[in-house]
Amino acid sequence: MANEFKREWHDEICRVAGECGGLRPGHAEFFFLRHGQTEHNFRRIVQPQMGVPLNDAGRRQAEQAAAKLVGRKISNIVASDSDRAWQTAQTVARVCGWPVRAAPDLRERHWGELIGKSNIGLDWGSSPAGGETLADFTTRTLKGLVAALVDSDTLVTAHGGTFYVLTAALGIAYNADQPTNAAPMHFRLNGSGRWQFEQL
Repeated sequence: MANEFKREWHDEICRVAGECGGLRPGHAEFFFLRHGQTEHNFRRIVQPQMGVPLNDAGRRQAEQAAAKLVGRKISNIVASDSDRAWQTAQTVARVCGWPVRAAPDLRERHWGELIGKSNIGLDWGSSPAGGETLADFTTRTLKGLVAALVDSDTLVTAHGGTFYVLTAALGIAYNADQPTNAAPMHFRLNGSGRWQFEQL
């Protein structure tokens, strides 16, 4: 049953993204990085959009991600301005020397009344009181991604929810194992004109 729920909400993201025109990055490759770990991640608690920094493990993860990205074909970072993503992006920028631009549209979904509760079995298809619907979140996030991926050689630093919208809009199948905290991913068009990614 859980897998059925996942397929349903992922199908909804695909539908909304399609109605919004989808996502056509301006270049044939870019990079994505989810933020490092927070205490909320560690304790499996639904996070607010703002006010949650990286924990010690998350700061180490951000440093490790930066080391993997050094020398890559990247010229700029577009990051969610949520504390955890912004802190991760700033760590990468310090190590790699790339400028960072804040993109509020790339914030994680606002979960309303579910903030502070367990995220185990969290149903992305739900519409929590005081929060965003899945359609509203998808529309906002897609807007942020379209703006972020106009430039070449971009690293997008954001959230797990951002990754769901990104992959759905690019026609990449849902993968419950992705994305892990601070694991850099390289997206590119393959020879068949389809998007794919690999974790560095």
